[in-house]
Order: sequence, then C-alpha cells, then structure tokens
Amino acid sequence: MKLESSYALKPPCYGRDLIDKTTDPTCLHGSEFNRKYTQSIMGGKFGNPYISIVNDDNFHRVEAVKPVHLPEIDSTCAADVSKPCRLNTVTISQNHYQFLDKVDTGYYPISAHEIKTKISSRQRTEIAAGNPKADFYYTDEVGDR
Repeated sequence: MKLESSYALKPPCYGRDLIDKTTDPTCLHGSEFNRKYTQSIMGGKFGNPYISIVNDDNFHRVEAVKPVHLPEIDSTCAADVSKPCRLNTVTISQNHYQFLDKVDTGYYPISAHEIKTKISSRQRTEIAAGNPKADFYYTDEVGDR
C-alpha cells in the first residue's frame, strides 16, 4: 500500500499546480512506485553511466483538461558528461480503485486496480540525455521492452 501510495492511507493532494505541495501532511503527493521506477524504466539505459533520472510523481486526475497536467523533463545532460548529471522529470499519476475496494472485509483486494500514469517518452528522455538524433520509431516503437 505504501509503494502504490494507496488512497486508503491518505487522500491525494490533487492540486491545481503541476507540482503538488510536498509540505502538506494531510495528503499524498504522488505514487512512490512511479517516483522510484516508472520514468527510469521508460527512459532506458543511457550510454553514459553518469546520467541518471530523478523523478517527481504527482497525483492529478489524468483525464483533467482544465488545468491540463502533462509530464515534463526539467533539465538536460550532455552525452559526454564526466560528472554526475541528473535529468529531473515530472510524471502524473492517478490510482483507480474498484467499487468493492471500499469494503475492507479481507475478501476483496484493496490495492489499486490500476495506476494511470503520464510519463515522458523514451525519445524525449534520450534527447534530454544528449542524444539529439533519438528517433521515436526506434526508441519507442520497435522491440519488446
């Protein structure tokens, strides 16, 4: 429940700004799983071991259009960097629960049925990591990841 940042622990912040308040102890900022893993998995491995991804996941309703919340990459790294360089990314998540999840009898699972997530493409991540010729077809469509 902690890794998914279950709404049973605290309600989501669902702020209007892209980055939810991290100082509000009464609500959840984002999914801990997505903060730790999702964008790094999508971004893939870089040719340079000094480049890493640090993600900030935020809970928002993913279908909301006013205001619209989209993922972003807030920094870049040169491909040949020789010191640690972090790509700071922002992802958007929303946990979805089944109707019977509210009835915590032990019979039905109470974990999220799905976690809807908006993340940046591998192409966009590669470009931010210093590969300006990253092609969407080869980075995101071809192969089995």
